[in-house]
Amino acid sequence: MSLIELNHNPSRTELKLFGGLWLPIALALFGFNLYRKHPESPWPWVLWGIAAVSAVVGWVSPAAIRWVYVAAMYIAFPIGWVVSHILLAVIFYGMFTLFGLVMRLRGRDVLGLTFDKSAETYWSPHAPVTDPARYFRQF
Repeated sequence: MSLIELNHNPSRTELKLFGGLWLPIALALFGFNLYRKHPESPWPWVLWGIAAVSAVVGWVSPAAIRWVYVAAMYIAFPIGWVVSHILLAVIFYGMFTLFGLVMRLRGRDVLGLTFDKSAETYWSPHAPVTDPARYFRQF
């Protein structure tokens, strides 16, 4: 099982949310940004018109907008892959390696992994739970 799976058969609810809400919002914001930079251009008005049409089509007939949804998922897949693999690996190894090195340099052994030659056993005593209400307070 991979971290990211492409949904080729979205449900009617997913298509309604995408076609009736997210696609029009994205197109309207993109049109607004284009209008700020080039107010004389007709393209912002075209994008706003497409946003209005996609909102209506997305709510009335969500299945008609399925191909746009699947295309958007294929376009967004590389971004999701980079975030889920590369960025998380950098954060994970950067953070835990750094913490581990700092703790090792300071001589801290949280897990008690150092070998003690004078110890007879490494058994640590455990106090049994006597109050059954303790099971409802795990932390």
